[in-house]
Amino acid sequence: MTTVHDAPSGGSGRIINVRKLVALDIALHGTRFIVGEFATGIALCAALGVWLAVSGLPLGHAASAFKLVLGAYFLCLALNYVPMLLYAIALARSKSARQEAAAEMPAKGKYPLKYAVQQVLLVVPLAIPLLALGQEMRRHD
Repeated sequence: MTTVHDAPSGGSGRIINVRKLVALDIALHGTRFIVGEFATGIALCAALGVWLAVSGLPLGHAASAFKLVLGAYFLCLALNYVPMLLYAIALARSKSARQEAAAEMPAKGKYPLKYAVQQVLLVVPLAIPLLALGQEMRRHD
């Protein structure tokens, strides 16, 4: 049975495979850089989210409600980076990033177009954790 993890890359309309996206990032930019980027993304988004949410309390006027909503948004963005960091750590430990990204590597010209457009999902709150969870559930079926 072909899973989302090992399925051929197919058309550009396909939703990104989160693990493959991380493998491609590691193969192109290096493990240290990508792990650092994801860890920093979690820390900065979480810190900004907490600061905004706390500064928005107590709710009294529109500005405080906006800060609370914006803080929640940044906290959700921090959560978007968690599965990516976990994949990066797993790929680094197994040293399999280049192997998992090999199918996409010869088409370097397609990588920015295919994945860059779909990386818009990174700014959609909770999209990446939900995608990763669904893909992992299908992968283990």
